[in-house]
Amino acid sequence: MTGAGSRTGAGGWIVDSVTLVARLALGAMFIYASWFKIVDPYTFAINIATYQILPDCLVNVLTITLPWLELVTGVLLIAGAFSREASLTIGAMLVMFIVAILIAMSKDLEISCGCFASEAAAADIGWPKVIEDAVMLAGAGWIVVAGSGRLSIDAMMKSWSAGRVKHGKGEKKKP
Repeated sequence: MTGAGSRTGAGGWIVDSVTLVARLALGAMFIYASWFKIVDPYTFAINIATYQILPDCLVNVLTITLPWLELVTGVLLIAGAFSREASLTIGAMLVMFIVAILIAMSKDLEISCGCFASEAAAADIGWPKVIEDAVMLAGAGWIVVAGSGRLSIDAMMKSWSAGRVKHGKGEKKKP
């Protein structure tokens, strides 16, 4: 597994470019999705409840916490800070979304996904939504494996800490 900024040559730049596109696309998607849920939690709560999976008390908890988790992980991905951790979190959310959609499909529920908690952006659940989430899951997996790339806070911090250790600034003086 390679880390942020450790790749060299043309192949390294290709991997970094794909990683940057994946980070920006996933980050933007999750920030966009979080916004409507933060602004209109009532509609989002109804969307969650229509899946008929969770008790009301957990619907309320998810309504309050999930949009903020989406927002924070999206911002971290765009910045390239804690990219692997943010991608793992987004991956876990995507697995949860896919499982919820499959459960709703198995119950023959005809509901919108609630992905953007907005009637204008509503999409019915079904195989296209499962495939869309699976593609995003693959993007999150790519970032976990490839790291955050050169154009990231992760790479800057790694470079900075390597420079401090190399120049003896990270070592403690012995008594």
